[in-house]
Amino acid sequence: SIKVSTTNGNSKSQAIAIVSPDLAVTVPVVTGTLQGGNTVLLSWNTSNIGGADAGAFTDQVYLSQNGVIDANAISLGTVSHAGLAAGASVANQLNVQIPIPVSGPYQLIVVSNAGSTVNEDGATANNTAAATVNIVQDSYEVLTVGNVQAPTQIISNPANISVSYSVTNNGNGVGSVTSWADQLVY
Repeated sequence: SIKVSTTNGNSKSQAIAIVSPDLAVTVPVVTGTLQGGNTVLLSWNTSNIGGADAGAFTDQVYLSQNGVIDANAISLGTVSHAGLAAGASVANQLNVQIPIPVSGPYQLIVVSNAGSTVNEDGATANNTAAATVNIVQDSYEVLTVGNVQAPTQIISNPANISVSYSVTNNGNGVGSVTSWADQLVY
């Protein structure tokens, strides 16, 4: 409450309500195949359930193996908001590429007000939502050279020689690159 004094010695107290924004996000929904190297669409809602309008803020999306936003978490992208009125919601969509070497159980984490630009007066427990996902390993190639055949001795300069070899894919599939160049080093 606020106590107001007047010049004639009278005073008056009046209770006031302090209102602030309170940003909240829903669990992200994934559309697409969660495989390393693929692009998927993430969707979630951001709401201002507080009593005051929120100024500009950013939602940030992370991929985390341990469910924590730490040095190992991978930032997948951001959505910027110019502001959000009290009681309003906004639907968000973000295309993100899953990193190629990623596979196994992960958490997709959305953090609203990621830069703490909006003063929520401590009401930040609902700024984060996560979805547990399983990411399939991307197909990859491991090319190995074998059966190299070349002359052991050359007696002319310059000389034309024949070299033969084989290239074998010892990976788990074709991978994202389907052509390459071989280089002969002598």
